[in-house]
Amino acid sequence: MDYTCPVAEHGEMEVVQRFTGTHFTGDEKYYRVAYCPKCGIYHFVVSMEAAVSSGVNCFSFRVELTADEAREMLAVMAEESDPDRIEQYLERFDQNSVDRRAIIEDEYERWVSSEQ
Repeated sequence: MDYTCPVAEHGEMEVVQRFTGTHFTGDEKYYRVAYCPKCGIYHFVVSMEAAVSSGVNCFSFRVELTADEAREMLAVMAEESDPDRIEQYLERFDQNSVDRRAIIEDEYERWVSSEQ
């Protein structure tokens, strides 16, 4: 997935850190920290596809990070020896930032029929 800066003319952001966790449904949940070199802002990007009874539900959103949040998040994600700690940190940040989410793909129901 390409991550574009909210400022359209800035184009694609650089993914500087990534982590794959597990959603409570058992599906993979993708966490990324993306950086726009033109505006100097980091974004926390979360996406996943969840298998549900009638198909697959997809969503993606981002949260603009403060400099302190970005520094802390990147430091935690760089500590690869403890993936449980990383996932707990990212999940907690995700839950505490619900009001700051900017939807990339509107948790829309892009249903892929499971009957195919």
